[in-house]
Amino acid sequence: MDDFRDQSFPAVAQEFSRMARKGTLQRLSKGVYYRPRQTSFGPSRPSPVAIRELAQRTKTVFPAGASAANLLGLSTQSPKRGEVSTSSLSLPRKLIGSETRVYARRPEAWKELSETDAAILDTLRNGGKASELSPMETITRMKQILSKENNLKKLLAIAKTEPPRVRALLGALAEVMGTSSSVLDSLRATLNPSSRFDFGRFAGLPTARKWQAKEPQHASDSSNIPTSDKQSSEPLSTFKLSGSGQALSKRTITSQKPSVFSRMSPGTRSFSKVAPAFPKAGT
Repeated sequence: MDDFRDQSFPAVAQEFSRMARKGTLQRLSKGVYYRPRQTSFGPSRPSPVAIRELAQRTKTVFPAGASAANLLGLSTQSPKRGEVSTSSLSLPRKLIGSETRVYARRPEAWKELSETDAAILDTLRNGGKASELSPMETITRMKQILSKENNLKKLLAIAKTEPPRVRALLGALAEVMGTSSSVLDSLRATLNPSSRFDFGRFAGLPTARKWQAKEPQHASDSSNIPTSDKQSSEPLSTFKLSGSGQALSKRTITSQKPSVFSRMSPGTRSFSKVAPAFPKAGT
């Protein structure tokens, strides 16, 4: 209804309500209507792009998640389910879509940010998990973006409104990019010295440990696994039953509990399994 500001509000509101009751218009939210047209699949729906633009007129809406990664060039994916962030408490579902995931209550400082600035902060909040690039490529790309248009300077100015992990990540990136020690010391002073943060795909930053990053976990590292829990990768060879003299067919055994074998033949890799002695019938 903002398009009719030069006319009497009560008169316009009454006319729109009457047209909505007749079915000429469809009401999306307070003060927002659209005129559907009939198609072979029923009444048309408004354009999602136009709806998003309408939402941004009254609410500060930024891309989030995979959408933010796409904007920054960290991903080529176009997510089926939209993700947005806002400094508002909520967003009208009819405007953004019922399937859209909303991250609300971002700091008030976000209202002054550009889409790129907000996308950078959102990516740091989730440790870059939506990036399709390798960790080192993700770091390189982020440094390139921060070096443009004073992006790093603008984000450092509002860093204290962000969660501790984002502050630590910004500090690690800023130090690599040659930010003055006075700015870095001021930012470091906002962090709890005993805290450790998951840097995600940014854990490879050379300054990560100085900014209290957790040690990266390597799933392939088995050095901390107890020896008794490790499964032998060397197969045990053919074995036969002693006593009956009947050889078993060849098979490879990878059991991690070889205690079922009683002895190993000297100089070979074959085991002999001792068959238990059964009493004869009638004894």
